Amino acid sequence: MNSEDRTHRRDVLRTAGGVAATGLVGGVASAQDGETTTGGDGTTTEGEETTTATGQATDRPLVVTCRLANSVALLNQETKEVFAEIPVGKKPLYCAVSTDGELAYAPNTASADVSVVNVERQEEVKRIPLDAAPRGVNVHPETNDAFVEVAGANQVAVIDNESLEVRETIDVGNGPHNIVFDVANGFAYVTNQAGNSLGFIDLDRLEMVDRVPVSKAPHNLHVDHERGVVYTANALSNDMGIIDVSERQLLGKRPLTDQNADIHATQDGEKIFVAGIQSDAVTVYRAPDDPTEGNYRAEDIITVEDQDEIQPPLPERDFVPPGLGPHGCFVSPYREEAYVTITGRDQLVVIDTETHQITDRVSTPKYPFFSDVQYDSGN
Repeated sequence: MNSEDRTHRRDVLRTAGGVAATGLVGGVASAQDGETTTGGDGTTTEGEETTTATGQATDRPLVVTCRLANSVALLNQETKEVFAEIPVGKKPLYCAVSTDGELAYAPNTASADVSVVNVERQEEVKRIPLDAAPRGVNVHPETNDAFVEVAGANQVAVIDNESLEVRETIDVGNGPHNIVFDVANGFAYVTNQAGNSLGFIDLDRLEMVDRVPVSKAPHNLHVDHERGVVYTANALSNDMGIIDVSERQLLGKRPLTDQNADIHATQDGEKIFVAGIQSDAVTVYRAPDDPTEGNYRAEDIITVEDQDEIQPPLPERDFVPPGLGPHGCFVSPYREEAYVTITGRDQLVVIDTETHQITDRVSTPKYPFFSDVQYDSGN
C-alpha cells in the first residue's frame, strides 16, 4: 500500500464512526453485505506487592518474544525496564504465561518447537518438538494446558502443563494462527488464516465443531466475554471482524489501517486497540454495550512513529520482514496501559489507554513481536 492509499484509508477511518458519512448508520451489517456499519483502577499496596482493588498484582513481569534475538525478554511494568533476556529456540513468535505465572510458552517457527521458560528462574527449562512450524499459543485458564497453533500441520497441539508433553492434537482449518478461550461457553476460538474463518473448538471433546467465514487472512483475535463476541484482526482485508459466538455468525466488519496484526481490548471491553505491522499506527474503536444493536465507532488513530522525534536509522536485517511497524498489542489487565511492540525499531511503546498518549518507549532485544503477562481471564 502506497502513501496515497494510506492517507485515504486514514481519512476514511477519521470520518464519523469510522466509515464514510454516506454509509454511517446504526445497527449491524449483515454477513452478506460485509459493510462497515456494525453496530484507573485504584491501587493499594500490601507489603512489597502492588495490587488492584480486586487483589491482582500489578508488578508481574511482561513477557516479550524477540524474534531475531532468539530470546524472551522480561519487562518490569512499573519501571518500564527490561531486566532479563532468556535464550530460547529459533525465531520465537508469540508467547503465553501460565495462570500461576510460573511458566511462559514461546513457539519457535524456525526450529518447529515450543520453548518453556521458568519466569522466576529466568531460564528455559524445556523445548517441546512439534510436527511443523507453530504460530500462536494461549493457556487454558482452568487446566493450565497450553494450546499451540501448528500452522504447518493445520492442527492445534495441546501441551500438558505437568508433563510438558504434547498429549493431543486437534485438526482445525487451514493455517491456524492464534487462539482464545471462552471457558464459560465451553469453546476455544482459533483464527484459520489461510481458510479465512474462525474455528470453534469444543473444549470437552477437544475437536473442531464449526467454522464461521470472516474476512481475508484473520490474524489475531480477542474475545469479549461480556458482549459475547470475538474480534478478528484481518490482515489482508484491512478490517476488524465482529463475530457473535452464540449465533455463530459474522455481525459485520470495520475498517482498519493496512495489514493489521494484533487486537486487544480494555478489561471493560469499551475500547479495542488494533496494531498494524505495515503502518505506523494503532487504531482505537469504541464498542457499544450491545454489539447487535449499537455501532462500533472509530475513536482514534495513534501514530507510534513520532514524526517530530528524531529516530535512529532502522537496524540492519539479514532478511526482509513482513513489516517494520507495530505488531503485538497487549492491553494490561492491571494498568491503564497498552504495550505495543514496534518490530523495526526494537522498541516496546507504552500507550495510556485513557488519553491515548505514548508515555514511554522501551528498548528491547531485536524484533520484539508479542507480549503477555500472567492473568487468568483467558484472553
